[in-house]
Amino acid sequence: MKLVKSLKIIVIEDEPVILENIIKKIKGSQAEFTVVAKAYNGKNGLALIKAHKPDAIITDIKMPIMDGIELISQVRLLFPEMPVIVLSGYDEFEYARQAMRFGVMDYLLKPLDTAMLLDALNRVRNVVYPKNDLIERNIISSELLGQNQVRELATLTNDARYQIVLICLGNLCNHVTSINRAYFFADLWGQIDWEQTIEQLPSKSQSWWLIDEKLSNQKFLILSAAENNEISDIQSTAEWLQASLLAAVAPYAVNISVHAEITPNHELWKVAQELRSRLERNMLLGKSSIHFSSSEIKSKREDSSGGVSPSAYNRISSLLETDNTELLRPALFKLFESWETAGYSQRQIEKTFGDLIDLFRRSKILIGKDEWDDIEAQILDSISLSVDYATLCTKVWSLLERTLIPKNIIEETAELSDKIEQYLQDHYAEDISFEELAHKFNFTSAYLTKIFKKHKNETPLKYLTSLRMEEAKRLIVEHKELDLRIIAEMIGYFDPHYFSKVFKSNVGKTPTEYRTDPI
Repeated sequence: MKLVKSLKIIVIEDEPVILENIIKKIKGSQAEFTVVAKAYNGKNGLALIKAHKPDAIITDIKMPIMDGIELISQVRLLFPEMPVIVLSGYDEFEYARQAMRFGVMDYLLKPLDTAMLLDALNRVRNVVYPKNDLIERNIISSELLGQNQVRELATLTNDARYQIVLICLGNLCNHVTSINRAYFFADLWGQIDWEQTIEQLPSKSQSWWLIDEKLSNQKFLILSAAENNEISDIQSTAEWLQASLLAAVAPYAVNISVHAEITPNHELWKVAQELRSRLERNMLLGKSSIHFSSSEIKSKREDSSGGVSPSAYNRISSLLETDNTELLRPALFKLFESWETAGYSQRQIEKTFGDLIDLFRRSKILIGKDEWDDIEAQILDSISLSVDYATLCTKVWSLLERTLIPKNIIEETAELSDKIEQYLQDHYAEDISFEELAHKFNFTSAYLTKIFKKHKNETPLKYLTSLRMEEAKRLIVEHKELDLRIIAEMIGYFDPHYFSKVFKSNVGKTPTEYRTDPI
């Protein structure tokens, strides 16, 4: 059952008998109110209010040294929203009217009726609890994010101590999450009955807050903690919490990163960073775990660097060259299995998948950048939602498999590259435009360049330049009578200066130097 915080009350009354009677009535109410101080005049009462910062005050109107009206006006300057209950006699109506102008919560007549006092205190409770809870939540949220916007309010929680738990539903998400994915996780969080879950936890808490984390599938659960909480209590709470959440969100995994020590308010940021880091380092795909951190508990798993091994890289690379699906599939799944056996964390597996995608990208030159970006995005999306590693590997294979070129396509592109080669051999002396070349073969110039390079190991432009340079060298040696300008035009260059520049870049000599010394 959820515990309730006690509300602090200060009573200010110049008649000792009436003062003690009020305190007695409050103590006998068995409600969550505690009288933390009492005073017999407004001046002393104000000093106590500054020192204790109570949740509410009960004050008489007519008192020596400083009366109730002056006291309330001073309180309003220091604590504008502090609830005030005023006591007065029947003949003090004018005082009561002045008090009302200062926004007092209730006005009670003497002699004090117990039921009316409790009704007034209940109204205080209904105002103070939500307000204090919101203030404390804002302070906690600010601390978790390392911000200081509400630092001036943090004194309200200086003595607060918490159990801090970072919860992740499913696998780790990326920092850029689609709106559909955010809605999905919002629905998943909505399946959890938090009131019932917290009420059944082994360690009881006066207050608790569920605070959104930066990623849509993560939240911090903050439990107010008592002084006598021990590590064993925190561990049992984490285990109970995980079991309860798993029952609500199955088949998705539930990972909990928990600090196995009570955390004071001023250390929330440091501990939150530690829990985030531990979750990132230790999360295993599709598996539920509890990751404890403290000054005594150390991580048992050693992080390995991940990545595709050189032998596996060479094996897969050679298979990609032949597009041999029958051999490539088992080779990839064997590689996937080795990552799981090695205990790679999710982030390490994401890196290895990235290395694998780069390997495919370099091999499959016919696949455009947009399609590769789409494949990579789908793989990352699948990682965040896969319920187990085997399902993820099957999904990754299905995405990569579509990049493999069927044999008939390979044969067609090989034939197309031969036709391009023949056309360049027949027309190298012409002013060839690659846009016109693409139009002739009904493909884009980029596509023609990719398939030509795949089958001829060089681009069409480089091949054309090589053809022209070989013919230029032959003409220069065999027809010394021809002007170099004429030779340039005969091989497709109508700017002699540009021809000379290209010739030297490819041959290492200018055309004139080559004519003198062709070796």
